[in-house]
Amino acid sequence: MAILTQKEREALGKYPLYSQDGKQGEAVAVVRLFITGTAATYYITEANLETGELFGVSNLEREGFRYGYFYLPELEELSLYGGVVHVEADRAFIPTALKNIPGVARDMADIWKIDD
Repeated sequence: MAILTQKEREALGKYPLYSQDGKQGEAVAVVRLFITGTAATYYITEANLETGELFGVSNLEREGFRYGYFYLPELEELSLYGGVVHVEADRAFIPTALKNIPGVARDMADIWKIDD
């Protein structure tokens, strides 16, 4: 199942891998993905859609949001409980700087060396 629309793919195409290196909180979260029925969220800032590599922050760890690489084909294949739990894109998400996303800003403050 394809998670991303053509519009989301085009938006991510403007942010290839490593294009936002060093921007910290100023990096733009282009797409928000989430795992239905859970609190798991991904804010994708960069991508290589030819290989399926994504980069951004997620809250999959107990420490809250952290940087990481993700693989789009794996996210598209995630299906638990007969497909009730799967990954979706937030179609209402408006691209924004990571520092403007409250949970991300709070959890990343130690990495960015800023106060929340």
